[in-house]
Parts: sequence; structure tokens; C-alpha cells
Amino acid sequence: MQLLKTRTNKFIKRNKKIWDEICRDCHDHSKLDEIFKRLYEISEKNSFVSNIFTIVLFHQSVHGILCYRPVKALDDEELKKYMPHQILSMLDIFLYNDSYSYSVLGEDKRVLKKHKLEVTKEVARVTDVITQ
Repeated sequence: MQLLKTRTNKFIKRNKKIWDEICRDCHDHSKLDEIFKRLYEISEKNSFVSNIFTIVLFHQSVHGILCYRPVKALDDEELKKYMPHQILSMLDIFLYNDSYSYSVLGEDKRVLKKHKLEVTKEVARVTDVITQ
């Protein structure tokens, strides 16, 4: 695992400019209206399929644990517009397990508890924004 982490870090450092462009393009929010328009043409809004798509699409655009910040977080207006309240119950589970997958091999239980608390606070914040 450490060898993989070391090689990945070296690759990113050698190719920083390309890596930054890839991250910026992947996390660009300028096409969200078009993406959701097309999604709702093939799947009803707030259906199981569209909600799963939304949570997968946005799981890296919502703050999870503090040490893995999103490249570009959804702002409050984007949260209200694109994040249906029906997925809030899944968001906590999804964010925690996504973050946990990055740290499970090297963290002790206290750190993992801290991560769970950070995710819980963020989901509460997102819930407040969406339900206002």
C-alpha cells in the first residue's frame, strides 16, 4: 500500500499541471444544468435512478472529512438546486464510506471516529441548506 501511495504521489508531482487541469475539468460545475436536463429526459426527477446518479456525481463536491477537501464544493445555491432532500439519508453513509476507504488502512479508531463526526456535521449543514 505504501509503495502505491509513494508512486501515485510522485506521478502527481511530476505531472502537476496536467493533474490540476484534469481535476478542474472533472469538477467543473458550469454544465450542471445541461447534465440534469439530460438526466431528467431519461429518468424522472427524484426517482431512484436520478437520486443515485446525483449522489455519485456530487459525492466529491460536498465536504466529507476535513483532510480530503473537494476540489470544488457545491455552493449553497447549487445544493438547493441539484441536491434532492430524498438523498440526505444516503449522503451520510456515502460520504463516510467514501472517506473511510481512503483512510481505513492507516488510521486508528479515534481518527475514524473523528472522520465520522466531520461527515455528520457536513450532512447536517447540507440538510439545513436544502430544507430552508
